[in-house]
Amino acid sequence: LVSNCRIDFSSKALDRALVALRAVLNTTTRTRLHWWIIGDGPDMSALRKLVEALDLGAHVTLLGRLDNPFPVLRLMDVFFIPSVYEGKPMAVTEAQILGLPVLATNYASASEQVQDGVDGLIVDNNEAGVVAGLTIMANDPSLAETWAAGIADRDFGPTATRQRVESLLA
Repeated sequence: LVSNCRIDFSSKALDRALVALRAVLNTTTRTRLHWWIIGDGPDMSALRKLVEALDLGAHVTLLGRLDNPFPVLRLMDVFFIPSVYEGKPMAVTEAQILGLPVLATNYASASEQVQDGVDGLIVDNNEAGVVAGLTIMANDPSLAETWAAGIADRDFGPTATRQRVESLLA
């Protein structure tokens, strides 16, 4: 898993996601889950402390702010956005353009960005939903490949964007 965001618990809910990850790791024998977090922000120090307090150092890597996160994103399997709220995050579209499927909470525009079950997974926007999504990923890592195939057919170009805007105006 990879996230590329501002480290701000109030909107991005990284703290909630860490607690969910610990819960999943406590209940599954599969430990291949690893979460890479790219970014910086007001809660970076608290994020570091929470990773340590939850004993997640072997499962979470904090990369900090990167001038160019795209080479790192390209190496990952799933883009993870556990946010409490979002507008329409550009980071999701950027990850999709790189071929990454998305595991997202059900923020306002999630269903506009992710085709649930086709090119990613949208889960309930609460801790239980995040636990459920992470459990699905832990129990069936091949879903990332299935969803990546689904995203390969998506068009993120200006024509597709224009058609989407026109359909919203109609």
